[in-house]
Amino acid sequence: AEFAKLLEAAAGQFDAIELHNEGEASDGQPMLSLNLGTEGKPLYFLYGACHGSEWEPGYGLLTFARHLAAGTLGDIVDLKKVSIKILPILNPSGYDRFTRKNTNGVDLNRQGDFSWDTYSAIIKTKEEEYGAHNARWKGSAPFSEPEAIVYQRICAAPNLHCILDFHGNPTATSNKVGVL
Repeated sequence: AEFAKLLEAAAGQFDAIELHNEGEASDGQPMLSLNLGTEGKPLYFLYGACHGSEWEPGYGLLTFARHLAAGTLGDIVDLKKVSIKILPILNPSGYDRFTRKNTNGVDLNRQGDFSWDTYSAIIKTKEEEYGAHNARWKGSAPFSEPEAIVYQRICAAPNLHCILDFHGNPTATSNKVGVL
């Protein structure tokens, strides 16, 4: 809810930003995106915080949207030639609880359909079962979670040109990369 206010403020500050509600997350929160550029042009989809505990990219994407809207990146990105959808927080309930999983205990990174049936990154627990209590739980079926359904819908856009997934890892020491 706090981050949503930041997105609303950015959309209110810049005419170039349209705020869209992409749907409800697993806890009922709106999944808000910042949209810039020209509708129908090649779509660049950028998202972050698939894991709520990896919150840093959400703020970076918000800052990026502000720079685009202010025109400070006009020599790099021509908003007349592209459509940009930025979903800074893919997992709002995980973000609010600072956890990897959504409200239903699902790791959204495991929600795709590629090799879904064969994936079993079982991390032993006291119960030694693979389920919602497990750190890498994939859910009951591919694209069964509301967040994954929103992701799938956006990725099905006929003008989709590029997807950029921004993760953060506070425990890693060698994978910090910044690109402008």
